Amino acid sequence: IGVLFYLVTIILSLFEQTFSNYMIALIFLGLGWNFLFISGTSLVVFTYKEEEKFRVQGINDLIVFSTMALASLSAGIMLSLTSWKTMNLVCVPILFLIAYSTFRADILSKKLKLAMELGGNPREFASSMRSLAQKQLENAQREFPLQLAEMLRSKKQ
Repeated sequence: IGVLFYLVTIILSLFEQTFSNYMIALIFLGLGWNFLFISGTSLVVFTYKEEEKFRVQGINDLIVFSTMALASLSAGIMLSLTSWKTMNLVCVPILFLIAYSTFRADILSKKLKLAMELGGNPREFASSMRSLAQKQLENAQREFPLQLAEMLRSKKQ
């Protein structure tokens, strides 16, 4: 829902630059930010062990609010270097990243629920999923240069 509110904000900001349109866009921006902040904070729960709870929440808050401060401070500079339209269009890829992350987290949540229904420990399941993803990443990093070299060799022939 937050991504949709942000998308409405971008669309409204692109069409018309009047005071009333700006105010409506700001309302949608606030709603989108709140939905994304709440959902993002609730997703952090799946990323840590019980003993790391307070440290991870603190680091998450530091990252979120530091990013907000940096974005607020750099907005004027970016607007003077680019245009209002460009500033709004820069947000579109970020929205796609947020949507992708949300769908991926939803899939993980469903897998955790399934693990709980089957009688498994969700923390152990999440940990095993993380280690499996890490192994797949390491394998891909090892094999990609070999596959690329093989592909280049076959194109030369």
